[in-house]
Formats: sequence, structure tokens, C-alpha cells
Amino acid sequence: MQLFKLKTRLSEFDSFADFAKEFNLTKEDLIITNEFLYNPYMRGLNLPCRFIMQEQYGMGEPSDEMINHILADIQLENYTRVIAVGGGTVIDISKPVSYTHLRAHETGRN
Repeated sequence: MQLFKLKTRLSEFDSFADFAKEFNLTKEDLIITNEFLYNPYMRGLNLPCRFIMQEQYGMGEPSDEMINHILADIQLENYTRVIAVGGGTVIDISKPVSYTHLRAHETGRN
């Protein structure tokens, strides 16, 4: 049984502001990123979406504990997209967060 399928889409933008405009980021978007990327490139845009900083949940390789803390923090919120901006840890965290969170809201189990 296939639970989900990831469709890869690669895009290139000159700035994060261009990305935000093209994808029309809203309060229904969750962005998982790093503080060192957020502060210089995203903070000043005052976007309505929710930002989660990976560093606030631990350092190093992603763990079940990090992912479970993020899921607990967002369980009452409703997002239609989870966007990863960063390196391997951010991307690895975003995969189970997006699957678990979006599926819970889809099935009404939040």
C-alpha cells in the first residue's frame, strides 16, 4: 500500500522574497528552516506564515524527539503546505512532519 508520493519540483529564485511571491505564502504555510537563514533572508519580509527554527528543537541529526516536539507544538494549527528551507537536517525533519501533520488534519485526528 502506497501511503504517499513525493513529486519533486525544483525552482530557482534570486531571493527568498521572489520565492514567497511566486508561491503566494500565507498563514496556512509552515516553513521549517534555520535561524542563520531566517534572520538575513526571511525575517524582514514579515510573511504571514509560521516559521519553525530547527535549532530550537535540537542540534545535529534529526531525532524522533525533535520531530515529536515540533508535532506537539503545531498539533492544533492547520497547515496546507510544509516548506523546508535549509540543509539535510531541515529537509529530513520536514518529511515526517509534513506527512504526519497533514495526514492528521486530513483524517480529523489532530
